[in-house]
Amino acid sequence: MTRLQLAIISPVASAGVLFALGLFSPPQRVMSALPTDVAVPADNPTTPEKIALGRLLFWDPILTGPKDVACATCHHPDLGYADDRDLSIGVNGTGLGAARSFVAGHPAHFVKRNSQTVLNSAFNGISAAGHYAPADAPMFWDARVRSLETQALEPIKALEEMRGNTRGVRAFVGDHERAL
Repeated sequence: MTRLQLAIISPVASAGVLFALGLFSPPQRVMSALPTDVAVPADNPTTPEKIALGRLLFWDPILTGPKDVACATCHHPDLGYADDRDLSIGVNGTGLGAARSFVAGHPAHFVKRNSQTVLNSAFNGISAAGHYAPADAPMFWDARVRSLETQALEPIKALEEMRGNTRGVRAFVGDHERAL
C-alpha cells in the first residue's frame, strides 16, 4: 500500500472504528424544508401590484440602456433561472444560454461572472434553524450587497450586464408609484 493510500484510508478507518465502538458520533444537524412564507422587510411589504410589476419587469428589457436584455435573459426558467454559461453575456448579445453570442459590430463585454440561479434567493442567508433577515441577506456570489431590494439595482447599473442607470429606474418607479 502506498503512502498516499494510507494517508487517505487511515483517518477514514479510524473514524469507522471509533464509530463502531460508540466512541464517536457524527454531529447532529437538523435541516428542513424552506419556510412556506417569505419574510419581507417591514418598510417594503409585498402587494399583488408589486408582484405583477415584478413579473413584467423580469421579462421586459425596458430598464436596460440599449433595451436589449431583460432579467430573464440571464435567469431563464428553461435554464433553471440561470444562463448555463461560464461567463454571462449581457448587453449587445442575442440568444439564450450556451447559444447566446455577441451581436456583430457591437462592443463585446462579458460579464465578470456567470449568472447564478435566482430560485429561492428570497431565502438567502437562512440558518439551519430557519432564521433569516431579508434586509440583511447576502446577495451575489461574493455577498457584495445585502437585500433583494439592493441586489435588483446592481445588474441594471453594471455596464456589461444591463447598462442602465438608476435615474432611469427612479423615473420608471415614479411613473408606476401607485403599484409600488
